[in-house]
Amino acid sequence: MKKLFSLLAVSVVAMSSLTPTLLFAQSNDEVVKDLLATSADWGYAASDKNLVKVISKTSTTATIEAPVAKRNGQTVSSYYITWAPLSYEQIVTNTNLDDLAKVKDSDKAALNAGGTPIYKVEGDKLVFTIDIAEPTKDIYVTIEPEDENRNTGNTIKDFTFNLSTVKIGATGTTTAVAGDVYDTSLNQAITNVSCVWDATANRTTLLWDINTALSAITVEISHRPDENQGDMTVKGTPNITDRRFVVDTPHRDVQLFRLKPLDGNKAMVGNEIQYICKPDTPSDKCTIDGKTNLDKNDPNCKADTPVTPTNPAKPIPVTPATGPVETAAIVLIISILGYAVYRKVRKA
Repeated sequence: MKKLFSLLAVSVVAMSSLTPTLLFAQSNDEVVKDLLATSADWGYAASDKNLVKVISKTSTTATIEAPVAKRNGQTVSSYYITWAPLSYEQIVTNTNLDDLAKVKDSDKAALNAGGTPIYKVEGDKLVFTIDIAEPTKDIYVTIEPEDENRNTGNTIKDFTFNLSTVKIGATGTTTAVAGDVYDTSLNQAITNVSCVWDATANRTTLLWDINTALSAITVEISHRPDENQGDMTVKGTPNITDRRFVVDTPHRDVQLFRLKPLDGNKAMVGNEIQYICKPDTPSDKCTIDGKTNLDKNDPNCKADTPVTPTNPAKPIPVTPATGPVETAAIVLIISILGYAVYRKVRKA
C-alpha cells in the first residue's frame, strides 16, 4: 500500500500534459496487481482480523486494539496503518485523486504529531488512535506489518466500523456465512445450535451459526450425558468462528450441553445457551466397499460393518427436557391410578 501512495505523490507533483489521474493510473498498474495478489510467509493470520476491536471513542476519534504480527516467532514492532471510507480494493484500484485524498495513514499522522508514531505495542497487543473526518460513514482500516527493510507481511484488510454506531469492545467484521445473522435485538452471540451423532466413532458434533452483532470471540462448551447427575464438565473453548465442536459421547444417551460465548477478557457475551441433543436412530442400511444403502441383513453387511446414521449430515432436533420434576409427575400419576384400582377391587 505504501508503494501505491508513493506513486500518488509523484502523480500529484508531475503536472505535465498528462492529467494527474491518467499518470497515476498508468504508473500504479503493476503495483495494484502486486498488492491484490501478495502473500508473505509471515505477518498476520486470516483469523487475526476477528480479534481487532474499537476499545474507546470520541465524537471524532477511535482507539483500536489489534493483535501484534509475528515474524519467525518474534513480535513485529513496525506497522503501516491506513484508514478511509474506502475498502482496500477500492483504494488500490481507484484512480480518482479526490477519493484517494480521503485515505489517511500512520506515517503522515506521525509527521503531524512531531514524529511520534500513532501506535504502541503493548505486550501482544497493537493499540492506536485514529481521527475520523466522516463519523457517519463506514471506515475501513488496514494494518500492514513491516520488517526492518520496510517489506510488508500478511496484512489485516478492511477491519470495518462506523464511529456513530460501533459498540465499544466489538470485534471486527466477521465474514458471514449462510445462516449467520446480524440482530442487535437478539441477546445471543450464537444461534441455530444443532448436533450430529456419529454412531461409528461414538461422538457428537455441535454446530452453530453466529450473530455478528455481538462481540464474542470464543465459546466455552460444557457437557454431561443425561444419565449422569451433577455438574457439567468443560470440554473446550473453540473460536466462535469454528462454528463446530466435536465431543466424545461413548454412551448412546441424551446429551446435555451448555454453550457460553466469551469476549477477549473471558466475560460472557449475551446469554448462555443450554442445548439437549438426542442421538439419531440408526439406519437399517450399511455402507461397505463403496456400496451404500445395503440392507443390514444383506450378506455383504458383516457383523463388524458399521451401521451409519440415516443422514449423518442432518441436524438433530432439540428433545424436550426431562428431569426431577417430570419424573415426580409420572410417579404421582402412577400412584393415583394404582390407588384407584385398589379402591375398586376392594369395593368389589
